[in-house]
Amino acid sequence: MEGSEADLHRKAQAQQLGDMVRESRRTWIMFLLMIYAIPALIWAVYVLTDTSAVANTIWTNADLQSWFASHTEVTYDTIATYITASGVMIAVSGGCALISFICCYLRRYWIVAVAACFLAAFFCISSIFGVIVGIFVGWMIITAKDTFTAPLKSV
Repeated sequence: MEGSEADLHRKAQAQQLGDMVRESRRTWIMFLLMIYAIPALIWAVYVLTDTSAVANTIWTNADLQSWFASHTEVTYDTIATYITASGVMIAVSGGCALISFICCYLRRYWIVAVAACFLAAFFCISSIFGVIVGIFVGWMIITAKDTFTAPLKSV
């Protein structure tokens, strides 16, 4: 019966279950963001602080040397430039994932969390798996809008 004590109890239990599912979804989103952001930022710092060593390791590989010689006109400087560019892209991607994590943790700025997550996926072009997972996590954030409590205030 509508309005009875049993109906009110059922609605309260349904509300509790819904809250638990939303909180679980938020926890998974934050976990997935950090599982990407931390290694990406560590790798970016390594690559950007030691670009010459990474480029040197690639350049001194005999198999790559022979492939470069027969297929392309790649030089050491070209490799170092590509390494630096990929390090910057990884740093931007990891930073965007970290921003998205912070927004999810604070339960604020839903649109910033979504945008940062999709930017993280876009800048993760070195891995198709990373792009797919980034889009999936972005979609999870979109569907978790009800877990965010405060909108972005206009200036």
